[in-house]
Amino acid sequence: MEVQDDEINLIDLWKVIWKRKSLIIALTLSFAILALSVSLNSPKVYEGEAVVALPKVGIGFVETKTITDAMLKELKRGNPVAGFEETLIKKISDVKIEQIKGSDSQFRILVSIKSEPSAAYEVFNKMMAYMQGNEYVKKRIDIEKKTIERNVSETRQTIEMAEKTRTEAVRLMSTRNPVGFNPVD
Repeated sequence: MEVQDDEINLIDLWKVIWKRKSLIIALTLSFAILALSVSLNSPKVYEGEAVVALPKVGIGFVETKTITDAMLKELKRGNPVAGFEETLIKKISDVKIEQIKGSDSQFRILVSIKSEPSAAYEVFNKMMAYMQGNEYVKKRIDIEKKTIERNVSETRQTIEMAEKTRTEAVRLMSTRNPVGFNPVD
């Protein structure tokens, strides 16, 4: 019976590595050169991120996402929307809108831009202008404005009635008969 030697001899291993050193160096250099050429030849993509807080006008994230998705769909088709010039549209690689976890009124916009990093800022501004100029958003803001104005008017009327009641109470308290009748009579 022959006994097998399962041990690794480090000296033998080093001899094999040293013998194949030119192959190891050549492979390492070729992969480094390949990685460098891929990174230098790939297009530059810059990413920008903005966190946007929705106003308290009854417009939620779902509505906002629907509006912005419609805008993005038009942009991907190449249709100029909300003041987006054709040159800016061509620079946009991707736009993502996601809700911030735990918040009903905040969302994150992620923009990927080819070439110029400053174009991301321009995309954010155009998107916000689009949202502010959107007819649906304007109608919701108008409805909210009217509701607030009505509430303010009702509050003013309540304050006026309270002032009249207070004035009448002070007048009655200043007379000898604070409740308006004399129990002795």
